Amino acid sequence: MRLCYRVTLESPLGPRPGLLQLEFLDGRIGGTLSLLGFDNNISGRRLDGNRLVLAHSLRTAVSVLPCESTLEWNGSALTGTTRTAGEQLSWRGELLETSRKGD
Repeated sequence: MRLCYRVTLESPLGPRPGLLQLEFLDGRIGGTLSLLGFDNNISGRRLDGNRLVLAHSLRTAVSVLPCESTLEWNGSALTGTTRTAGEQLSWRGELLETSRKGD
């Protein structure tokens, strides 16, 4: 199953809009986080219930920050936090589209 979310990351410089594309396949999660003009690959897993743990980077014009995000997911919306070197950022998203291809 593939899902696409419009997301907003709450950064110290204000809200940053982007897109999160997730693909669920054989118990794993892959995808892309498009934010700040860069596409960042994502890998992760679904924990008990509706929690997702994602490993990814956040690229900016001056750096690449390794991150881990923990999200509460209900299918149509998600909320959570991203932890990176010394910071914790919150984010939220709403479902744009879904596809069963590859399900």
